[in-house]
Amino acid sequence: MIADSQETLVCGWLSAILLLGLGLNYTFGFWQADPMAGIAIAPFVFKEGWETWEESQQEED
Repeated sequence: MIADSQETLVCGWLSAILLLGLGLNYTFGFWQADPMAGIAIAPFVFKEGWETWEESQQEED
């Protein structure tokens, strides 16, 4: 249950970052906001991938 709530929180933050980047790009023509949002999302994606990889390695042992 705790893991699900943490995942929901992370998904909410990722969605907010994406929406902010796209909104700034669309509303003000600030095209740099879209790549900046992608850069902000990258550490979250890397962390989640790393944790998944570690869990899969533990299951194999």
